Amino acid sequence: MRAAILIAPPVAAFALVAGFQVAEAFGFQPLSAQPANVSEAAAMGAAAAALRFIADGSDPNVPRPIAPGVLGTLPRTVDAIDAAILGRRPEMITLLRQHGARVTDAARAQCLADAINFPDALPLLDLQPREASSSVEVDDAVDACLQTSKTSRL
Repeated sequence: MRAAILIAPPVAAFALVAGFQVAEAFGFQPLSAQPANVSEAAAMGAAAAALRFIADGSDPNVPRPIAPGVLGTLPRTVDAIDAAILGRRPEMITLLRQHGARVTDAARAQCLADAINFPDALPLLDLQPREASSSVEVDDAVDACLQTSKTSRL
């Protein structure tokens, strides 16, 4: 009985590792999240994946859905530059701009950078920091930026 107690943890660990190896052999990768599109790649900082999407014809200036869990608990639909801002990925902003991404809505980009307190993004976007203003408190400042830009384009 004592031998069974001592051997159970290593056997369980071996079974778990073997299960993951079998799953990966069949193409299932439960612990590696792969980006679904160029915006998710930008948010994750997955430069190679973003470049692969762009090389395959994906326009980084088109808003694409980002799954819950990538940029917080809520899903978002944003272009690649906005995703890089929200993911706090300055290197992705530079890379995306070198590969055709542009700031499609400067006011939204500025609002997003301000909402998450990410002023490092502004020079990379050719935007100037704004003077501190008396901002209205909202439950979700990012959502407020995205909603404002949607209504201003209608």
